[in-house]
Amino acid sequence: MATILYVQHIRLPDEVRAEKICRSLVRAGHRVTALTRWSPGLAEREEYQGYTVIRAGFERPSAYFTALPFNLLWRNAIRRIATEFRPDCIIVREMLIADGTAAVARKFDVPLLVDMAENYPAAMRGWKKYQGSFAGRLATKTLRIPDAVEKMCVTSADGIIVVCQEQVDRLNKQYGLPSEQIVVVHNTPDYSDYAGMTNNFSGEIVFGHHGYCTAQRNLEVFLRGFALASKAHDGIRVEIHGGGESLPEVKRVAQDEKIEDICVFSAGEYKLYDLPKLIERSAIGIVPYIPDEFINNTISNKVFDYMAAGRPLFASKATTLARIIEETKAGISWDCTTPESVAEGIKHLLKSDLQTMSENGKHWAREKYNWEADESVLCEFVERYCP
Repeated sequence: MATILYVQHIRLPDEVRAEKICRSLVRAGHRVTALTRWSPGLAEREEYQGYTVIRAGFERPSAYFTALPFNLLWRNAIRRIATEFRPDCIIVREMLIADGTAAVARKFDVPLLVDMAENYPAAMRGWKKYQGSFAGRLATKTLRIPDAVEKMCVTSADGIIVVCQEQVDRLNKQYGLPSEQIVVVHNTPDYSDYAGMTNNFSGEIVFGHHGYCTAQRNLEVFLRGFALASKAHDGIRVEIHGGGESLPEVKRVAQDEKIEDICVFSAGEYKLYDLPKLIERSAIGIVPYIPDEFINNTISNKVFDYMAAGRPLFASKATTLARIIEETKAGISWDCTTPESVAEGIKHLLKSDLQTMSENGKHWAREKYNWEADESVLCEFVERYCP
C-alpha cells in the first residue's frame, strides 16, 4: 500500500475526474488524501468515498487561494499536508499550482505525477475570463506566460497522465518527453451508470449538450444551424444543460432565432449524480467544438458518456472527435464552422441509421471506453512510481 497525495484547485466533490482517480487508487489498496480549495458550506476535512479530503483556506477569502504560480499560501498548504501524511507519491491536477507541488515533492524526495487533462495554455487563450481584459490578453497571448508555466510543470514531472493520444504526441513534439513517461487515461464513465439505458428514435428527436459553456464549445453557431434545420424538420428539439461564461450569449442566440419553444435550458450547473438522468432525456449528444489548439488535444468526458448511453454523436471535425467517430462509427464528424454547414449535418444525421450508431457507441463503451479499463491503466502507471 502506498500513500498518495492528490492536489487540485477545483471544488471537490463535483469534480468528476478527480473523484474517479481517487476512488480507483483507494480500490487498488492505497491510502489517498485529496487536497483542494475550500468552498463555503463544506467542512475543512472529511472522509469521502474512502479517501480523506482536506480543503485549504478554510473560511478564508477564496482569492487568497487562487490558482497562481508562486502562491506561497498554496505551497505552504501542500507542504503542511505532506508533512502530516508523508506521501510516497504526489499527483497534481492544476498546472498553475504545480510549481509549489513540485517544490514539495523535491523536499520530500517523492515522485511527482501531473494529471494533465487538457492543453491549458491553449484553453486560457479561448476563455472569456482571460481574454476580456488587456492584462489577460497580454499574459496569455503576447507574453504567453501559461506556456512557460506549462513547460516548467511538465519538465519537473516524473510522469504525466493525459486524456488522449493527441496530447501525448504534442508533448513528445513540443518538449521532447518520451512516450513511456506519459499514459493515456480517458475521461470515461463507469459503464454501469448507463448499461441499462435505451434509446428511441421514433417521435421527437432531442439533441442534448451537457457541461460548461465556453466560446470553444461553439454552441452559438450550432443553435443558428439548428434553427435552420428545424424549418425543414418538425419534431426536433435541443436541450442545453449546465452553466458557463458563454451561456448568456448562447441564450441570446435562441432568442434571436426565435427557437425558445424548441430550445430548453436548465436552471444552471447540475450535480454529477444528475448527469445520467439528464442524458437520458436526449436522443443525440452534440459536441460541435471548434477544432483549435485546445480542443484538438483533449476530449470531453461527455463524448464517452453519450456513447455509453447509446446517444449518437453529432461532432465537429476536431482531431480527437474525428478519430473517435472513425473508430467507433458512433455518430458523425461534420464541419461545424457555419450555421449552414451545421444545418446540413443535422439533416444528414437524421437520415442516417441512428439505431446502429447507438449500438456501436454502447459496444465500444462496453468493450474499451469505460472507467474499468482506464482504472487499470491508471493504477499500473501510478504504481510504477510508488515504492
